[in-house]
Amino acid sequence: CATCHSGVNLGGNGYYPFGLIEKPGADILPEGDKGRFAVTETADDEYVFRASPLRNIDQTAPYFHSGLVWDLKVAVQIMGESQLGEDLTDDEADQIVAFLGSLTGTMPRVEYPVLPVETATTPHPTGDVTDVVE
Repeated sequence: CATCHSGVNLGGNGYYPFGLIEKPGADILPEGDKGRFAVTETADDEYVFRASPLRNIDQTAPYFHSGLVWDLKVAVQIMGESQLGEDLTDDEADQIVAFLGSLTGTMPRVEYPVLPVETATTPHPTGDVTDVVE
């Protein structure tokens, strides 16, 4: 799991194949969406998606790019099979879900500044930028 879900947020930093060992069925894969392939048009990018961050994952259903899985335990079992080639037991999946639950915390409050409205007297940036804007 740590290969794709690494870093500060345990994922979200890169794109990886979904179905490394075994592709999930059409009930999981997004219909008509082949992931990064739509951007790169490279065959190796078919069904390559961004690895979701695992922080607060138990608060962010539905799961996967398709949004078709609403149960975290089911998502864990699908990942075990498709990414690792392992059929996880209920107990193993429950333990992984318990671990994922331990990654839940208070989200930091983000306050965005309210910028003043631009007027005719608002100064423009100096340098080459104004040449492009005007």
